[in-house]
Amino acid sequence: MNIKMFNSSSVEVVSHANPFIAELTIGISIVLILLAVTATCTSSLVLFIFIKEEKLRTRYFLTMAAMALNDLLTGLCYSCIQSWKLIRDMSVNSDVLSADPDCCSRTAFVSFCNNNALMSAVVLTVDRAVAITYPLSYRHMSLLKFHVPLFVIAYTYSFSLSLVIGIQGHKKPIPFNRCGPELCWNSWEIVHSVQNFNMSIAGGILMINLFVILFSRYNTIKYQKRNLIQLFYIKYHEQMRVMRTLSSVILIVIITQIIGRVLRRLSFLQTTEIYFTLLYKSFSLLTVLNAVLNFFICILTSTEFRLSLKELFIHSNIVSPF
Repeated sequence: MNIKMFNSSSVEVVSHANPFIAELTIGISIVLILLAVTATCTSSLVLFIFIKEEKLRTRYFLTMAAMALNDLLTGLCYSCIQSWKLIRDMSVNSDVLSADPDCCSRTAFVSFCNNNALMSAVVLTVDRAVAITYPLSYRHMSLLKFHVPLFVIAYTYSFSLSLVIGIQGHKKPIPFNRCGPELCWNSWEIVHSVQNFNMSIAGGILMINLFVILFSRYNTIKYQKRNLIQLFYIKYHEQMRVMRTLSSVILIVIITQIIGRVLRRLSFLQTTEIYFTLLYKSFSLLTVLNAVLNFFICILTSTEFRLSLKELFIHSNIVSPF
């Protein structure tokens, strides 16, 4: 299948696909739907516990709750879009897949979830860096002056990219197997610039988190040597309590984002349709998988979350004799 990437008038209305490619696309859609439904359920449970448990409704878990909200949106978005795509793929001839003029409109929603996962990690990283560096001041920081602006900047960036994708790619006929945000832009240079910028953000997040871990380790050793462990407990107890959970979430987000974006860029260098499909769809698979993994990270690394989840199911199974 040969197409010119950014000239919609040159894209053939009908693309002749290898039957195996059609089956592969259907298989990937099924996996995405299963992961998306799982992500929807797990992220809904995370949000419910954060809202229900007063001990988790703190500024220390606020950014984690926002990440869970994005995971919920990701699950809903992918489950709806991939279900529609699966029905469409199975209802047409496997040898002929017509171009999709509504691809970019749907891709705009997917792009928002993909980019917002990265930007949520940015908010989480900045929040952790400030909390570890200035623990006492962080406790008294206004949510409206610190957290809200961070979320506004992150969501504005993700929404702006999605809006541009939807506008520039409006009614642009994209071959169905190649539906994605890259083909909705009018310039390949812009695509490279955006991807390079996002990769730079991911690299910056890794460096900042490395600094946070080393800084916290340095403070631990310093206070222990001075026999000021009680003072350390007063200043850093809340930070250390949530660091393992938040650092693990950030690490998984960055790994999936970097690997997914690298594989997507490599897909455009492929001349074989099978390799292109596998590499290009890997980003979506990793994004939805990340949304699922965040739930298990909370269970494995957060004692408070684990106990709250246990209490929820224990209480729900208790039948009062009255």
